[in-house]
Amino acid sequence: TSVRARPVLVACAAALVAVVAAPSAIADTNLSGRTSQGRPVTIVVGTDGKVRSVRISWSTTLCRRRGVRMRGATTFRPPFDVNQANHLEGTRDHTARQGRLRSLVKANFAADRTPDPANPAAPGTWSGTISGGLEVRRRGRLVNDCALRVIRWTAAP
Repeated sequence: TSVRARPVLVACAAALVAVVAAPSAIADTNLSGRTSQGRPVTIVVGTDGKVRSVRISWSTTLCRRRGVRMRGATTFRPPFDVNQANHLEGTRDHTARQGRLRSLVKANFAADRTPDPANPAAPGTWSGTISGGLEVRRRGRLVNDCALRVIRWTAAP
């Protein structure tokens, strides 16, 4: 590079560093917690304060065939059925694979936000429930039917 091009390169490098460093200041907030089963919960709140996703892990032994445990996780994303500042509700139908088994999961969740009194703009603590059911199939044939009882959860920064 020539001597004249160096100041331009230095200015470009400084601008690039500023752009790369900036997203950490405006990044989404991740809230984490646990269900009543001890399984992980993650909520992603955007910089605008709106919930971007809710991921709840679950496990059930409430199946028609005794002695079977099904595990999985359900991720809820907007649009939610109810999307208010301090209250969310959502439903999701999705498939999950566990070995040769394929499950059709139908899950529902409801959540309430408890704001931080010291900082009302902060994400606060979310708590709620998840429930639903799943059909377990092998080669298209129904082999089991399970219920997701009401599982409580909380998540905080």
